[in-house]
Amino acid sequence: MVMDSREFAIRVISNSDKYAERLREKVLDPVTFLEQDDLVMIYKRRMWYEYHLGVLPPAKQITQLSYEDLDLRWLLTEQLAEEYHHSRVFSDLLKEMGEDGDITHFEPRPEYIEVVHNTLDFDTPWEIAASLQVTGEVMLISILKWLQTLVEPRIAQLIEDEVLIHEGKHIRLGRMILERFATTEERQRRVVEISERKFESLCAAHNVNFYGTIKTEVN
Repeated sequence: MVMDSREFAIRVISNSDKYAERLREKVLDPVTFLEQDDLVMIYKRRMWYEYHLGVLPPAKQITQLSYEDLDLRWLLTEQLAEEYHHSRVFSDLLKEMGEDGDITHFEPRPEYIEVVHNTLDFDTPWEIAASLQVTGEVMLISILKWLQTLVEPRIAQLIEDEVLIHEGKHIRLGRMILERFATTEERQRRVVEISERKFESLCAAHNVNFYGTIKTEVN
């Protein structure tokens, strides 16, 4: 039975919150210290992800929407500009550490590329929103808040002021897209399928093999 699309979108985001909570509880929080090399890799991964997951999908969504959806296209343009800025933030942090902050020099693991495919390879803006704004962005907030606990206070504040400050807005944009387009039972089933697949790919990218366990606990 089809749900009210606004109620449905809110429920999807709530479920993503639960997945993010489990990921942090089981994988992130047990890590209480990062070696320099680990921190460098996290910054490089975030630099790469913020561009490939943050800029490219909204750009594709803009081309998929009609002129009548100008309000959403405008907000997506704002999102991709902010995501480009996020990528530059982590690039600058790498350079500050004396590391290579050139995104073109980073060689992503196959799991990272799979996450991109599970975000970008869709034909409609609402399918991309299911993977990115209402799932990936929710997970990202947990990852960034965990990272803040492991870096010096100045860097934690930088992440808060220059990256996290935008993420809630991006999630709300995803809710707006689902509210407008996820209006049939078939589309709502598809959104849930995409969201779960995205979570699975994120688990793989973080070397986590307990997806089924988490899914059982959340549902």
